[in-house]
Amino acid sequence: MPIRLIDLSAFVEPLKRRYRAFYEERSILASTYGLAGQVRTIGVPNYLVVNASMPDERAYQLTRLLFTRRDELAAAHPEALHLNRRSAVSTYPLPLHPGAMRYYREAKRQG
Repeated sequence: MPIRLIDLSAFVEPLKRRYRAFYEERSILASTYGLAGQVRTIGVPNYLVVNASMPDERAYQLTRLLFTRRDELAAAHPEALHLNRRSAVSTYPLPLHPGAMRYYREAKRQG
């Protein structure tokens, strides 16, 4: 069934002013739905939220797994290709779990 997506990018700045950093401009690629061209829209960050009582080592290993096996995850769902350590470390207003923080620090040192 054919669909039509509308450009929502004009709403990004008003939403940012009202709700701060939660809204961002994103693009839906033409290939996603077989469209004639990409469409600009509104996006919000996704977070993997765990209980604060999760052991640090488990949170570390989980975070490490997401990035070291990203290509395998992408085989199941292509959006996994968008996993990026630089942006994943920014979790405002949620604090990073100490185990995840350890992974990001080690990954940064390794380059």
